[in-house]
Amino acid sequence: MEDTSKRDRDRIDIEHPSHAPETVSHAPGDQSHASENEGEGSRSGARDYDERTRKFVESGQVDKKAKEAEQAIDSDEGDSLRKAEDEGKRHAKGEDPKLRR
Repeated sequence: MEDTSKRDRDRIDIEHPSHAPETVSHAPGDQSHASENEGEGSRSGARDYDERTRKFVESGQVDKKAKEAEQAIDSDEGDSLRKAEDEGKRHAKGEDPKLRR
């Protein structure tokens, strides 16, 4: 069985590759970025997610991580993972109908 601490570190690296938000400094009086808060639907957040996802896919680790997830479901932590999934689904608007095709 894989070392739990390594698996947790890998999970953190995938989910949160940058542990500190990037900061941008602007010249005094520069109103082009008057508000750093882009609100819901943040374009910079979407770009960041897309870039991290692209890098992960290009890393060639998708199949490896999928296999690790499958093994985790079949392991002692499977019940805990299923409970977490159920809890997440309770907060969702609904499941994507494309998943049932």
